[in-house]
Amino acid sequence: NRWIGQYAPMYFGITVTDVGDPKALVDVLSRVHPTFFVAVPMLWYKIRARIEALITERAGPAGALARWALTAGKKKAAATLAGGRLGLLDEAAAAVADVLVLSKIRLRLGLDQLTAAVSGAAPIDVSVLEFMLAIGVPVLEAWGMSETSAVTTVNPTERIKLGTVGKPIPGTQIKLDSDGEILVRGCGVMRGYHRDPDRTADILDVNGWVHTGDIGSLDAEGYLRIVDRKKELIINSGGKNMSPSNIEGALKAASSLIGAVAAIGDNRPHIAALITLDPDAAAEFAHRHGLRDTAIAELVDNEAIQRTVSEAVTLAN
Repeated sequence: NRWIGQYAPMYFGITVTDVGDPKALVDVLSRVHPTFFVAVPMLWYKIRARIEALITERAGPAGALARWALTAGKKKAAATLAGGRLGLLDEAAAAVADVLVLSKIRLRLGLDQLTAAVSGAAPIDVSVLEFMLAIGVPVLEAWGMSETSAVTTVNPTERIKLGTVGKPIPGTQIKLDSDGEILVRGCGVMRGYHRDPDRTADILDVNGWVHTGDIGSLDAEGYLRIVDRKKELIINSGGKNMSPSNIEGALKAASSLIGAVAAIGDNRPHIAALITLDPDAAAEFAHRHGLRDTAIAELVDNEAIQRTVSEAVTLAN
């Protein structure tokens, strides 16, 4: 937080807007119109949910136009990710969709001035990145840790690869240890923990490599894919290694109603998940469906909410 919210802004002369209540962040965006925005996956999930709500609210011809525009945007996003180009008609449709609908959505949400949008701190579901690109907001997934000055890898704007956290930033090297653990070395690596040589020795080896504790893989182009924390991988009764973070991310992305998720399945034949409701989304759901009691304790037993969450789990599976 200090790197992104204090040190970098001081060095580059960036104006920072502080938000006292995290719940108000999406609303503050529409007033501030940031040029640079870094958010954790949950906030991107909320932004997508807000956009979907805006489109759903539109009825008649306006609603049909909004849905058509989103479809046109998704076609363009798919072509961009594949490294190809649309045909003339689809390219023209995407341009019209952006002028008539998508640019207005970005303006309304305060995302119209962005030069860079980044997601980090936890894995984000690819479907959310695809959706944001479709409305004209390419979100760059990044990865790093405090010991490596916050950012170690990031997707390049000119060639985004969804499902990866991109390539090492200049001055940084990464490699994989024999067990797949990601090692980092470079000018951004810490000298050590303050007055704690024992902890320093546990993470920083004599050759200057930080042992991150994350398991990953590198593709032929040097893009890094994060599997999960070394100590958090789920190994089921069949011996299959699975990432709880990816499972939890897929569930959160499937419905705005889903808040916190904990996937469980070590030494079991199947994966189970403990799911809690997102308080804001649950209250909005209650209001939209005319439910009088908006207390979470009551809403968890509501049949409509249980059905919606169940459908989201099926979708995530």
